[in-house]
Amino acid sequence: MDENAKRSVEQRVQGGGPPSFGEFLRRERELREISLREIADQTKISYRYLQALEEDNRSKLPAEVFVKGFVRAYAGYIGLDPDEAILRYQEYQKGLELAGRDRRRTAAHGAVPPTRLRGLRPVLLLALAGLGLAVLLAWGYWLWRTSRSPEEEPARPAAPQAAPEAPAAAPPGRDLSPGAEPAGEGASGPEPSGAAAADGPLEIVLAASERTWVAAEVDSAQHYDMTLQPGEEVRFRMRDSVRLT
Repeated sequence: MDENAKRSVEQRVQGGGPPSFGEFLRRERELREISLREIADQTKISYRYLQALEEDNRSKLPAEVFVKGFVRAYAGYIGLDPDEAILRYQEYQKGLELAGRDRRRTAAHGAVPPTRLRGLRPVLLLALAGLGLAVLLAWGYWLWRTSRSPEEEPARPAAPQAAPEAPAAAPPGRDLSPGAEPAGEGASGPEPSGAAAADGPLEIVLAASERTWVAAEVDSAQHYDMTLQPGEEVRFRMRDSVRLT
């Protein structure tokens, strides 16, 4: 047995797989202590063909019908059943064809190599675990929200309402009444009596505790739109109605 054939046998044995058909023939021949040259001389088959047969080198062998004749003659000379040897050879060739077909199919579909899949497996597991945890947390929060009774909802603080101030106690501000003079510039007359105040227009004073936008419609005829600063007041005089926003 030459060095290449010996190396092929050692690689096959170390891989742990079953022997190929050529290795099977070589082992059976070596067990009977028959040389490959002797088989070539007795069967009249070319030595290089017999060597290619033992090395599973299909590229150096002729057509399939001749190869089957070589197998039958080889097996019969070393004492093997020729029909069983032919059957074993056909099964081995069929296995090679199936393996080559699978490799071509994998290459055509661009499958990810197993080594790459092993590297991606931990990342995929972590991603799936994180997604599952997020779903569980969202579901638990939804259950907690739906199970709370209305009494458990925190009461929202009511918006503070500005207490109406008496006109006499209000600080100077803007007077938007028709014909009124700005506060502090015109002379103020005597206070009207109670009867006159009841019959006359009603004065409304708004005092801002913070920066506030105000829109007012007085007696459906006068419209105001302004922004009050903190501490600033605005006065309206109305007879029938006033609408504040």
